Amino acid sequence: QRERKPRSMSSKKTWSSSRCDRSTRVGGGVLLYSHESLPIISFVTFDDKVCQALLCKCETAKMIICVLYRPPDAPLASFKACLQFISDYLSGHDSYEACFLGDYNFPMIDWVSNVILPGSSSVSNQSASLLFNFMADNLLSQYILEPTRLNNCLDLCLSNAPNLVTHVSAVDTPLSDHKLVEIFLSHNPCRPDPSVPPDFNASTFRSLDFYNYDKIIYLLNLVNWNELWEICDPEEFPLLMNLVLLQICEIGCPKKQAPNKHRHSSVATLSRKKRKLERRLKLAEQNPVATAAHLQSLNNQISLVYADMRDAINNNLNYREQQAVEKVHSNPKYFDSYAKKFSKQKRSIPMLFDEAKRTCTNPKEIANILQRQFSSVFSDASATNINDAIFEPTSLQKPFTDDM
Repeated sequence: QRERKPRSMSSKKTWSSSRCDRSTRVGGGVLLYSHESLPIISFVTFDDKVCQALLCKCETAKMIICVLYRPPDAPLASFKACLQFISDYLSGHDSYEACFLGDYNFPMIDWVSNVILPGSSSVSNQSASLLFNFMADNLLSQYILEPTRLNNCLDLCLSNAPNLVTHVSAVDTPLSDHKLVEIFLSHNPCRPDPSVPPDFNASTFRSLDFYNYDKIIYLLNLVNWNELWEICDPEEFPLLMNLVLLQICEIGCPKKQAPNKHRHSSVATLSRKKRKLERRLKLAEQNPVATAAHLQSLNNQISLVYADMRDAINNNLNYREQQAVEKVHSNPKYFDSYAKKFSKQKRSIPMLFDEAKRTCTNPKEIANILQRQFSSVFSDASATNINDAIFEPTSLQKPFTDDM
């Protein structure tokens, strides 16, 4: 069987192919083209002469990519065996995320409401139920909601990676009777996760505010560089010199101390006092001889402790803010770290559409689009006549009814 690549792929030697051919005929099967930035280190295949599946493992992205084809008239046993093969493979890769692509041929599934519509054969309905169970067992979500062939959504994209897909589009193509599906991801899966901190050793962090230049200069003058040159090869001398300089700098710069965990001792003391008063109040409420004045006194004491805790927390926040403001010039990193704690936006916007429905990934263009959008909802404060906003009614595909 001859393999034909798209022209855009054939012109560059940056793509590799993995495939699972149908064994009973010429043509058919599944094929995956992967870019060199997403290297496939191994793959397994399933072919029972009806359904085909290709499971590829990408170590850099920690992801299992599966391409699957299920014929429209596939027997229930064949599709069940295919899903079982995939489940067995995934069970040995619990630390990997999974992404499933392919033509599943389930026109009877409404993916907006995740229900099986009537009108299909019992075998197809049972196979659709198997797919729903498989998705539930592996925490998969389906992202393609628009038709991919005629009015049916046959091609699916399933994944258990949260927030992986941001946008999906399907456009007609002369190459196939199916539409060309384009999927936008929220991040590059090959890029390492910035949320995972690197593993630093104890000597990595040094307090440069308390360095001792005199001690460093004194230790440098004690080093006999000529003797070091003689005891090692010329190729090894730069490495030895770096080690000596590192040891001297570690001696002259003290280690950065961990933050004091008892800074909020006043808040902790008040918290313990509050718990004691609450226990006393609970016991007094259970005591039949306790007077109302005694209960009111305990409630007043608890209220005062709450007020003291509020003041202590506010004083601590004001102290930290004052420290950050004072170090704007002397230690800008400290101020930036403090300011980022109050940042509401933790993730960037990977992609937007402009007014002409073109995709924009340039940060400047995205900022301009958001600026125009936000500006459009504001009115002139000095204007005397402001018209009411006109909103187009939303078109409901399935209007609400009184039927249960």
